[in-house]
Amino acid sequence: MNKFIDSFKNKKFRYGAFSTLLAVFVIAILAAVNLVVGQFDVKYDLTVTQMYSISNTSIDIVRDLGEDVTIYALFRTGQENMQFKELLEQYAYYSNKVNIVYKDPFLYPQFVEEFKVNEEDEIPLNSVIVESARRFKVVPAADMLTYEFNFETFQQDLKTIDIEPQVTNAIKYVTEEVTPVVYVITGHNEPSIDEAFAKRLMLGNYDFKELNLLYEDAVPEDASVVFISTPVRDWAPGEADKMLNYLNAGGNAMVILDPGMTEFANIRRVLAQFGVDLTASLVYEGNPRNILMGMPYYMLPNQISHTITDPIRRLGYPNLIVMSTGVKRLPDAMRSTTIETLLSTSDLSYAKLNPTADSMNKEPGDEDGPFEIAVAITDSRYTDKQIYTRIVLVGSSSIMEPSLNSYVMGANADFVINSINWLAGGQSSVYVRSKTPSTGLSYLMIDGFQGLVLTLVSMVFIPLAIIGAGVVVWLRRRNR
Repeated sequence: MNKFIDSFKNKKFRYGAFSTLLAVFVIAILAAVNLVVGQFDVKYDLTVTQMYSISNTSIDIVRDLGEDVTIYALFRTGQENMQFKELLEQYAYYSNKVNIVYKDPFLYPQFVEEFKVNEEDEIPLNSVIVESARRFKVVPAADMLTYEFNFETFQQDLKTIDIEPQVTNAIKYVTEEVTPVVYVITGHNEPSIDEAFAKRLMLGNYDFKELNLLYEDAVPEDASVVFISTPVRDWAPGEADKMLNYLNAGGNAMVILDPGMTEFANIRRVLAQFGVDLTASLVYEGNPRNILMGMPYYMLPNQISHTITDPIRRLGYPNLIVMSTGVKRLPDAMRSTTIETLLSTSDLSYAKLNPTADSMNKEPGDEDGPFEIAVAITDSRYTDKQIYTRIVLVGSSSIMEPSLNSYVMGANADFVINSINWLAGGQSSVYVRSKTPSTGLSYLMIDGFQGLVLTLVSMVFIPLAIIGAGVVVWLRRRNR
């Protein structure tokens, strides 16, 4: 009996009891922490493309809402897409003005009928309806996913997820008093805008309309921006006069031209009024770091800091420009005009006065760079009131080419949208990038910084903590 009682007094039992109590204490602390943390809705999106989070742009918009907005998600009960739900719930999380309502169209067929403009309209399953006191907008399910045909697998591959861009711009649309209008100039064999590219432009929350100045007395008064993209023939003198009247009254224009358009005297007359012209030469890049696929006319130009380019620079994506002419500043530009560089070539670039030359290499007589290939022009003058005119001029239509845009993760489309936003003075300054799906959904994708943090924690800090705890225990036992 005494032996049994003495066994509880020896050193081995005391250490064992201490270890057991310590383990129980640690478990109790972890349980308490877990209960406390469970009361807070704290989440962190570790995916590279932030698949389950809305951007700061969307957050700012919903936080600034001055009226209530309801987002109806048309899901089958029990079959909700979790990523879809996570993104939608983010809107309500950041603003008490946003209410998320899930409606099963099979259980509430009459509810869907209320949002049909015409009887033949269909609102598919998994669509979203955004409604305010002013108006509503239906976002069909097909518009929130972009597919691309894969010629290797002969299947449609998911290319972009447009849930956030569509929902955010729908919120902007239903809460704005007026939707800004961009008029696209036609009548000179301008190429049509690619459908996929047009969709991305529409996500900028603008209303796009065509405008043929031959049949209009003037540019409509509701024009926020006039969009001029690669005419095949020159304007008539009367068209140029109408455009000058619009710009001189404080209008805004984005002008995209190609090499070889220096013969267009009337278009050049409009540009010359604001201190710029196009060169007759074709620009080549001589710096290997600024070209793609070893071709000197596939240029990755330097992005100069500006409201238009800064968002692209922060993302770290380059612009890709193919076959560009240079922008020339005229010496007799008006003192009220300010010209800012947006995209430029390197000091090693050169321009050939003969674009049909046999060699693409630099030759004697070629003009030395750098060259401006995209500029932003601001003309500020005072008549009876302060007048601001803004123009963005790009020397290559490749900025609108969809295949090149996908090559640089949408940076060219971002450049166009950012330009229109700047031209419109922020009337519709919301542009949310589409999300690119991860190549594998069965594992977690993290970026370099997150990988470094996880590596340091798992391979350095935790082992050091364990070793440190062991040393402390060993020293205490030894001193005893």
